[in-house]
Amino acid sequence: MKVQSREISKSMLSSKAYQNQITSKERLIQDNLKIVYQVVNKLSFLKPAGLDEEDLISCGIIGLIEAASKYEEKKGHNFASFAYLRVKGSIVDQLRLSDVLSRSARKRVKILTGCIRELEQELGQMPTDEEIANKLEISLVTLHSIQKEASLSVLSLDLNTDDESENTLLEQISDQKSGPEENCENKMFQEALEAAVDELPAREKLIIGLYHYRHFTMKRIANILQVSESRACQLHNRGITLLKVRLDKFLA
Repeated sequence: MKVQSREISKSMLSSKAYQNQITSKERLIQDNLKIVYQVVNKLSFLKPAGLDEEDLISCGIIGLIEAASKYEEKKGHNFASFAYLRVKGSIVDQLRLSDVLSRSARKRVKILTGCIRELEQELGQMPTDEEIANKLEISLVTLHSIQKEASLSVLSLDLNTDDESENTLLEQISDQKSGPEENCENKMFQEALEAAVDELPAREKLIIGLYHYRHFTMKRIANILQVSESRACQLHNRGITLLKVRLDKFLA
């Protein structure tokens, strides 16, 4: 009887510990749901037609659940920072699977970047949107649409230098586990990225910095620049497109 009682008691303790673990994770998820809405709000300007905000929220919650499952407090990670990256990665994956990145979209982006290179050689400077549209014989509205596609195609190029980042190109190239050849290529990419950002026109450079480095929303950036939110989005997409032209050999 005593042996059986001990076995029953042990079973009950194990069950209780398991329930506490589940409750702890659930609490972690509930307490950090706001992160999902923050990321959705930050990326909403890239949402293609046909993809509802609720879809992005659902993907974000999946990322949050995964973060809670993989999070280990003993490693010293701040959960909010850890979860933010997981949530963002989950939403970005959904955006990448959308129609925006179809084969035809990639072809349009390739034509656009080639056009920009040609104009830069002809003009000796970065072309304006009007010059690009004229060269391609398309409207500004169509150009802005393609620039949005270009922006989405390199969405993982997040210029955040947070050491806890696991999903961005900048973090990947900073991985100390890389071999000598990879480290050399990573250094080349870092130098090319810094130079490309530095060469951007003033407004595009400011927006890239505020959005990717300081995590400002487009609405906040628009207020700072005293332009509409849609115009701020256009300038961001133009900036990313110009970066893509400079970094295509690394992003291919």
